[in-house]
Amino acid sequence: MPPPRRAQADVWSLGMCLYVMLCGCFPFDPSQREEDLMRAINAAEFPFSDPGWKRSSEAALDLIKSLLTRDPADRLVIEEVLQHPFCAEAVAHAFELEKGAALKEDALDAALAALEDD
Repeated sequence: MPPPRRAQADVWSLGMCLYVMLCGCFPFDPSQREEDLMRAINAAEFPFSDPGWKRSSEAALDLIKSLLTRDPADRLVIEEVLQHPFCAEAVAHAFELEKGAALKEDALDAALAALEDD
């Protein structure tokens, strides 16, 4: 069963936010006409040529590309986002600090279980 449409849009929005947070710029030229902007968004061609990307890892780029995939059916779902190498270590570390978990795998399991409870 595919995730709800809203969840797929939320994951795309997460990709946009992460893009801006890691690069420091928007993937589209805000001075474009609205029609051109919508065409660029629909094409899902996101530039990674800004110098800000040089300090980002391959895992970060892979996650953003996976979140901004044009076809919602091909996008990651939130559980996959948490398991992605870019997020998994940070999630595990946060749960280790908060819960005193001994293993990163336990922390990730705890994060996924907490997500299921919501």
